[in-house]
Amino acid sequence: MMNTTNTLPRRVEVVEVGPRDGLQNEAEPVPLDAKVELVDRLSAAGFPNVEAAAFVSPKWVPQMADSAEVMARIRRRPGTVYSALVPNMKGMEAALAAGAGEVVVFSAASEAFAQKNINCSIAESIDRFRPVAEAARAAGVKLRGSISVALGCPYQGEVEPAAVADVVRRLADLGCDAIDIADTIGVGTPGRVQAVFEATARAFLWSGRPGISTTPTARRWPTSSRRCSSASPASIRRSPGWAAAPMPRARPATSPPRTCSICCTAWVSRPAWTCAPWSRPATSSPAPSTVPTTAAPARRCWRNGPRRPESPRPARRERNRPAILPMSSSTESVSYPDSVARVAATLRELRHAEMPVMLDAAARTAQQAADALGVSLGQIAKSIVFRHAESDRAVLVVCAGDRRVDEHAVAAQVGRLARADADFVRAATGFAIGGVSPVGHRNPPIALIDASLWRFDRIWAAAGHPHAVFPLVPDDLQRWLGVAPGTVTAAPAAAR
Repeated sequence: MMNTTNTLPRRVEVVEVGPRDGLQNEAEPVPLDAKVELVDRLSAAGFPNVEAAAFVSPKWVPQMADSAEVMARIRRRPGTVYSALVPNMKGMEAALAAGAGEVVVFSAASEAFAQKNINCSIAESIDRFRPVAEAARAAGVKLRGSISVALGCPYQGEVEPAAVADVVRRLADLGCDAIDIADTIGVGTPGRVQAVFEATARAFLWSGRPGISTTPTARRWPTSSRRCSSASPASIRRSPGWAAAPMPRARPATSPPRTCSICCTAWVSRPAWTCAPWSRPATSSPAPSTVPTTAAPARRCWRNGPRRPESPRPARRERNRPAILPMSSSTESVSYPDSVARVAATLRELRHAEMPVMLDAAARTAQQAADALGVSLGQIAKSIVFRHAESDRAVLVVCAGDRRVDEHAVAAQVGRLARADADFVRAATGFAIGGVSPVGHRNPPIALIDASLWRFDRIWAAAGHPHAVFPLVPDDLQRWLGVAPGTVTAAPAAAR
């Protein structure tokens, strides 16, 4: 028996797919009010990600015909991601209009299943999703890829682990932030699961490519009710024997993976031989892996620890990306700009684990910062400063980089605003425009936080200088600034 004590993950991300995967197969129509209540109850229960809708053809999946109404009526909780399945650009446009925080595309590990279920090859299915991936990056929305029948196919039978690893590689190249490996028909065995994840790990870790964390989390039997079994890299509670496992016929069309074990593409600005938990999404190409970028410890994503490459290779498509240089957590070893040192000192007082890092080139806009870090525009927490007309204090608005601040909404919450020029910003905050940090201000500001930041598990903010940034999670902002998130932005801002 294999010892799994050191292989269990520290954190498991649970994606609740019942409102979409569970309801789409119901024979009788489910009332709209019942769907909305189900999503609200699941988010209130604390699920971080609820797959609430599918923007697919109502001809093939009539239960999902009212997905736009469901997304419009649910009570959105800060910190909860409301995801939606999309098969093409038409579905993608509908999902963005409905405010989906994550979109899901799906393929298969079996050519036979792909042909019978979605009427195309695996390669063709990936190609269909390229415009969807580009639209997700442009909108700052997370993209998740799902792989059906990864542990067994009703038409082909056994699926080779190498075939699963190949589809994982294709979805990662597409730009997926997370990848689901699904036992669609419930035929997996512990040995089969281990073989699939080992093949996936070999394809990325031993090849010198950026690492992918292959941590099985949970999988669901193919029924409409949600029955989950916990899993570790060594075992899944399952009836023994591949040969004894039934092979039921798959449902037709647009029924993507039933459940998931998530593979994380969270390698941005990490050493090539380690990988942080999947709470670090990245929607574009990884940064060069030749230097680590943060002082925070990263957990190993292989049982005995992947080999450290003797000469890490630069990540693909990154020839022109600025290097990210590490900053020490102590200001005694290196001389930093005064404003960055002040932010670093504040972060230490707040017991924040990760210190600022220095970019090789200045990032004076949210888009420049996103490009330098290799993350989506929405993951940049930009700080906008206004001037309070009555008190002459700074009004700090922190929002996602892909959103435009609505001055009328800000004035409605804090009162009349006056002009804030560069001299006022520097005098009130101690920072120059282009490097305003959400913490470490010279004088305490009136703070507002936009809820758009809670679409992401990990974000980046300026650290007091156009060359300096630091990572955090949205809840950190709420705790540090002492205000609840609200709505102070209008339509998504165009990339600058």
